[in-house]
Amino acid sequence: ESLAEQDQSSGGNEPMGRLKTAWSNKSPKWFARAIPGKEQMVDQLVTLRLEEFQSILAALDKEDSELAHRIAELSAQLIQLSQRMVELEEKMADLESGKISRRDS
Repeated sequence: ESLAEQDQSSGGNEPMGRLKTAWSNKSPKWFARAIPGKEQMVDQLVTLRLEEFQSILAALDKEDSELAHRIAELSAQLIQLSQRMVELEEKMADLESGKISRRDS
């Protein structure tokens, strides 16, 4: 029954009330049909975002591993340079004290 038919059959009393009732009767069906499509769309968007975040995290994890490896290499080089510096300082001290001659170095 259309709104016009409802209005005529009731003699035109309370058209706004009938409009609200008609909308209430139809809107849950419309709303129920609209939700699954929107829910699926939201699920797809969430899935895409999660995949993007997973990809970003994987890239960051790889970068973190590469940086940790590079830090380990640089730390080893620093230790070697520090040891070499100590050796050179000892040799310089020996040269200055006359323990060894410049020709022996």
